Formats: sequence, structure tokens, C-alpha cells
Amino acid sequence: HDALPIWMKIFLCLVVVVALADGRRTWSKWNSGRRPSKASFDAIWTSTGTVPDKLSQVPAEPLYINFGGLRVTPNMTIDTSQLIKKPTLKWNADPSALYTLLIEDNDITSAPIKWAQWLVTNIPGSDVNNGEEVATYVPSFHFTISADGQLDTTTPETSRHLVLIYKQKGRIDMSGQAGCNSGFLEPPRITDHDQLQAAYDLEGPVAGNFYRVKYSKGWTEYYICYLSKCIGSPYPLPIAGVNDSDVCPTP
Repeated sequence: HDALPIWMKIFLCLVVVVALADGRRTWSKWNSGRRPSKASFDAIWTSTGTVPDKLSQVPAEPLYINFGGLRVTPNMTIDTSQLIKKPTLKWNADPSALYTLLIEDNDITSAPIKWAQWLVTNIPGSDVNNGEEVATYVPSFHFTISADGQLDTTTPETSRHLVLIYKQKGRIDMSGQAGCNSGFLEPPRITDHDQLQAAYDLEGPVAGNFYRVKYSKGWTEYYICYLSKCIGSPYPLPIAGVNDSDVCPTP
């Protein structure tokens, strides 16, 4: 005997249809094309070697990233000029939970480190603006130093930046640096997502995405100089016309 009355069955069917339609609209709004299946989402991470080389597991769900109208799909190559302002992010968040956001440069060639472009903790639901900014946002940029100690402006080399969301078990206290300061090459800027997850008992990544950046004329020079000014010495070494004067080059 079927215990559910016919009106209840119709109502439940309508709820499911509306939920599915809303999911498709969400993907269409935040990323180009149709919403990918979980299998195709996973395949982007594994086929590029990002999992397991850079991340031990594929994030549980996609993270929708929008840089001023630019919708980021996994493995997209983006110019630094498109990343100057903070992105908006959306994921399937529990509004009553707290989250941690990390944008991590994973392909640094000048030193064996990973660097946090942005680190925000205690995010209520998906409201990143009301989280605690441990490491303030710095646009992703990439540089390669040639054998003669000069900035290589012709290399096609790219650097992967992982954008990861972790779910917290409660509020966490993570000390950090705000703005441009001498701690730019110290923890928590120098970080590793696995160590961060273990240290604060974070769950996930519950959502994620990744993109690539390469040399960006003008902007790469500017941010090398910016970083050098913050730490108080030329980084990674003195480069003529880039970080060897009191004024940073204008992009």
C-alpha cells in the first residue's frame, strides 16, 4: 500500500525539478557551458596531473569563481591583468558552518615553496567578505628567471594556482599579516595546503578549482617589484629595471 497521497507525490516531484533547474542556472551563471558531471570534473584534475601531483584528492564539488565577469573553468590560463581585483566565489556551503579559503601558487620555480595569494578563515557560509583575512589578496602572477639572471619574457611556462575551500569544525585562530610587509616570505604566506589542513583539522577540500598564469607584460614586473618592496630586498634577485630602484614599473 502506498502511504503517500497523490498531491504529496506531485509536490515532491516539483521540488526536485526546481532544484535541478536551479543547479543548471547556477553553473550557467558562474561558468560557461553546461554543468559538468562529477566524472568530467574529476577528469580535469587527474588528466592534468594536478591530482595526485599537487593535490591528493579531487575536491568534493566545483568552486565557481568569477573575476569581474571572467568565469574560471579548471585549468584555464588567465592573464594577471584579469586578476587584479578579488574574485567572487560560490560553492555549496552550509550557511551555519565556517570555512577556510586558500589560493595557493603551486608551481613556483624560483624556490621550493608554495605561496598563499589569499588566505581567509572563519568564513560564515560562502560569505567570503565577512571572513577573517589572514593573508590579504595578491593577484596571481608568474615569473621565470633565465640562466643569465634576467626575467624571461618569452617562456610559455605557466604556474598552477589551486583555489581550495575547507570546512572548519569551529572557529580557528590563525595569525597572519595584513597588507604589504616584511612577512611576505614567512608563514602563513609560505604555506602548504596539506600542512594547513592537518594543523587546523580542516575537512576537505569540500570545493575547489584551479587556473594557470604565465608571464604578463608589465604586470609580472610590477608584482616582482611589489613583493621586493614588501620584504625589503630584491626578490628573487636584483633585476635591472624591475626591482632595482625606488619606484616600481607601471604596468
